Amino acid sequence: MLDVFASPPQGIQEAPHDPRLSAAGHQVALRAINLTCATDERSLMQELMRGLSVPLEATQSWDHLLAALTQPEQAERYGVLLQGYRDFCYRQRRLCDQMDAVLTEAQRILAAQNKQMYLLAAYAEADPKHF
Repeated sequence: MLDVFASPPQGIQEAPHDPRLSAAGHQVALRAINLTCATDERSLMQELMRGLSVPLEATQSWDHLLAALTQPEQAERYGVLLQGYRDFCYRQRRLCDQMDAVLTEAQRILAAQNKQMYLLAAYAEADPKHF
């Protein structure tokens, strides 16, 4: 697999085999969201708050989250590791679609500010379809 950090971000991409090592090699800060714990919108927002280090107010709605993710003080290059992405989308299709829309819109807005936010779908180590 080509290294995703070697080119500009393009929507939600598959995470490299060792995303932390790859991100460090390209000087990309990496944040992780554990989607395996998200069972409804409230728990998803809690996981987003923890993983993205956004204030509680940012998780009151999708619009608030988008505003928090696109603040001018965001890092120049960072990645969001979506752990358990495939299973989450299977279990919670509507929430997955909403989350995807906000994250990809934030990625687009940040790109207009000459910033890069990589969205990386991470799968369980034991998932043979990933490798």
